[in-house]
Amino acid sequence: MIRNGFLLSVYKPEGISSFKALADVKKQFNTRKVGHMGTLDPLAEGVLAVAVGEATKLINYVETEPKVYECGIYFGDTSETLDREGVDMSSLKVFEQLFSEEELAQILAEFVGEVDQMPPKYSALKVEGRRAYDMAR
Repeated sequence: MIRNGFLLSVYKPEGISSFKALADVKKQFNTRKVGHMGTLDPLAEGVLAVAVGEATKLINYVETEPKVYECGIYFGDTSETLDREGVDMSSLKVFEQLFSEEELAQILAEFVGEVDQMPPKYSALKVEGRRAYDMAR
């Protein structure tokens, strides 16, 4: 049984909070000392890097390392929440071709490399001790 270390691929499914995913890890490893490096919104699914036991003391050093995000994109709609919760998904339009391949490559090139991310008000960041998405919703 792991008592100290990193679990680098704990899958968090859509619909649960990162806190709930950690609660599951705590139960599975019969420990109370668990931490993660990056909160995912309940609507997001993905991998959490999780530290167990004494390894939690290293989180501050590890979480500053670069991250890579992969996502799917819908064109043609927007919402106040910057996610599908603020959009009637049935209203999404599928466009045969909005951009030429060259135009799309040029637009996407702006998102390659180091990018300063401005989290929306519906993010998982804590504001005054509460999750921003809880306050906004």
